[in-house]
Amino acid sequence: MSLELDRFLQHLRASLHLDAADAEPVLREINAHLEDRVADLQAQGFDRASAERLAIERFGDVRQVAREMCEAHQRPTWREALLAACPHGLVVLFFALGLSRNFPLLALAFAAITVVTFLFWRRGRPQWIYPWAGYSLFPLLVVLRLAVREVPNGFDSWLDAETSLQTGAETVALAVLFPLSWWAVVRVILEAARRDWLLASLMMLPMAVLSGWLLLLAPYGGYLWASPEDVAQFDPLMARMMLAVAVVVAVFFRFGARLLRFALLCGVALVSLAIINPIAEPGTGPAGLALRAVVLLGLLASPALLLLLLDGGPGSLWPPRGQSSGRAPA
Repeated sequence: MSLELDRFLQHLRASLHLDAADAEPVLREINAHLEDRVADLQAQGFDRASAERLAIERFGDVRQVAREMCEAHQRPTWREALLAACPHGLVVLFFALGLSRNFPLLALAFAAITVVTFLFWRRGRPQWIYPWAGYSLFPLLVVLRLAVREVPNGFDSWLDAETSLQTGAETVALAVLFPLSWWAVVRVILEAARRDWLLASLMMLPMAVLSGWLLLLAPYGGYLWASPEDVAQFDPLMARMMLAVAVVVAVFFRFGARLLRFALLCGVALVSLAIINPIAEPGTGPAGLALRAVVLLGLLASPALLLLLLDGGPGSLWPPRGQSSGRAPA
């Protein structure tokens, strides 16, 4: 294979949001097509170098080709869609059975989800693992929320000599965990976004919806300090919401158009906000609700925003729709 063809295929490989096992046959097919076109052009009198350049030009913009290939190959089976919905179903069971304050079972469930995520994240990272990864990150979100709430008060009390040694140690632990949690969350989001920002946005959906649950519990002192009765009163609502999320995730995997899939994620997040916010903060006006909506959508869009910031240009997300793929006819 010539250097020019190899360079084109490497660029295409980098633009494909496919597992290596899925990408290889696609690249082999494209390489065979290009070689056929080069042979045809050489038969018409072009030299090898000119024939390769013309074949690549006629094949089209590499990002447009990658986009078309992704839409053709990224639609998982219903089995994979159900696997993606499994962690949501597990959370539905916890809420439906009133187990949201059963700390040992919660810890066991999150540990199991994290183990499954780690194993399959390192084994090719199939598309269905991304919702699992979202639940694995949720405890880190809780740590971040705790740190923002407790660390300033803890240090103020420490400076005023009003805190115990145990409370001081907890404050220091949260202060240390805060940057580590941020680092872990950003690193995972970035790693996922470089594979596919849309799947990374899917990964953020559990955090977006469950942050609404934390908002419901905030008036009662937060999840860790609220009474079991206060926590349990929201279990039926959260069970229904998480069941809806599970259905949406399964449907998400069967959609072909990426823009529609992202709109689906945004839609379920905004509906959850519209349901939760009047209960948690009934005095919130339109401006406050709009601000929360922007923050929520920003959370879902954060993988794409990170990718734009680091890679630059909209081409890192989507190729221009106005360009034709320009494939030479067979």
